[in-house]
Amino acid sequence: MDLNRLKALHVVSGYGSVGAAAEALMVTPSAVSRQPAKLERETGWGDPRKPGEDSWPL
Repeated sequence: MDLNRLKALHVVSGYGSVGAAAEALMVTPSAVSRQPAKLERETGWGDPRKPGEDSWPL
């Protein structure tokens, strides 16, 4: 597993947006936004939200 993918996910959650996270990580927003899908493929874990839901379930 590439730990940079986890770092990107963590930074997005902290900054609240892909754009702000990309700036903090000094990469493009596109590079940051691709990381969750790659992480899902590597781990087999998916996003538990249904399409159209905005927040994670508690």
